[in-house]
Amino acid sequence: MSTQVLKLITGEEIIGKVLEDNEEYISLSNVRSIELVENDDGLSVRLYPYMYSSQDAELDFEYEHIITYCLPDEELEKTYLEQCLNIDISASFGV
Repeated sequence: MSTQVLKLITGEEIIGKVLEDNEEYISLSNVRSIELVENDDGLSVRLYPYMYSSQDAELDFEYEHIITYCLPDEELEKTYLEQCLNIDISASFGV
């Protein structure tokens, strides 16, 4: 089960764990929206739930609504996993 970043036709960028990937859609769990935030040090990434009101932990995205998708860079994936698993990954690896 890999983590993927999707760019939707709406311009939104999202990240989630791939549960299923077939010819029609990709199914993700723990979907988060990606937002770039400007701060004193430059830009940082903020993640927040994609659908606040959804009770579903899994969401399907049809390929006709996706521009592209890719693997996240290491820092984004670390931030995503820490948020979704509610753990500090850097402490686990002595970083």
